[in-house]
Amino acid sequence: LAIHGALYGPQHPFVASALLGLGRVALAEKQPGRARPLVEQAVAIRQKSGVDRIEVARAEAALGQALLALDVERERGRQLLVGARAVFVAEGPIARMDLAALEPWDPRLAK
Repeated sequence: LAIHGALYGPQHPFVASALLGLGRVALAEKQPGRARPLVEQAVAIRQKSGVDRIEVARAEAALGQALLALDVERERGRQLLVGARAVFVAEGPIARMDLAALEPWDPRLAK
């Protein structure tokens, strides 16, 4: 993260990818409080940087998962997951793994 930030600047998509990776690790370790600021920043960078919509959706899905796991801003979290799922479905086979990663969250999406 520090290397990408130093080489490319703090708002570069490479920095967002590093942040998202760290956030996903935190989520996998059941630490959504640690994940949230990382993925919030990744979402903000990806939304501003003009990366393709699947990259934005990946970050938004992680943020939605963090918010639901923290049981805060549940409606925002649900909307992020629903939006990400729509992008993954529209992208077809290229997003198959992304869509599969959302399956454990499906019961929460329905609420």
